[in-house]
Amino acid sequence: MLGRYRDNPKIMLISGDNFLGDVERKTRQDTSYYFSRYCMTWGWATWSRVWKFYDYNMKNLLTEEAGNKIKKILKTKEEQKYWFDVFKKEYYKKNAWDYQLTYAIWQNDGLCVTPTVNLISNVGFGEGAANTINPNHPAAKLLTENLKFPLVHPTKITVDTKADSYIFRHHFLKKPSFKSRIRNFVRRVFTR
Repeated sequence: MLGRYRDNPKIMLISGDNFLGDVERKTRQDTSYYFSRYCMTWGWATWSRVWKFYDYNMKNLLTEEAGNKIKKILKTKEEQKYWFDVFKKEYYKKNAWDYQLTYAIWQNDGLCVTPTVNLISNVGFGEGAANTINPNHPAAKLLTENLKFPLVHPTKITVDTKADSYIFRHHFLKKPSFKSRIRNFVRRVFTR
């Protein structure tokens, strides 16, 4: 992916994460990856050309222009409010680095490549972690799969809005359903 999209300014991050549920993932098996607004950074890559947009302090966050860009990218008021609140919290507290990367990518109309299967398992959940403290979090130690080769590339570079909507609702906005939490727990227990 790094070679394929090296000179495409629209593509700004390659992710190894896929937080779609089982059913959602299976509906995307016609290609090896899709394009997302969301930058999943537990296993990722980018280019130096993207870092020139990175601003840890997000100096322009409180400007009308930045707010308008977020409104243009995120179609629902719920998403707009959620992300503006996340960015504003980070603007004042500086607890992370990856929200600033997402912000930089959005401010420059960038997209992220997301595999149709999960390639990364974050084993860094638990005591001593900076942000991933809860070892029972549904995203802890997700199962990984292998991509099939040769890769099947999407025919258009466009956001998969259905996938992004799912990710927003189930990964960012709220906790997964009880059924989903039980299924993930059982997987973790029996795959050790």
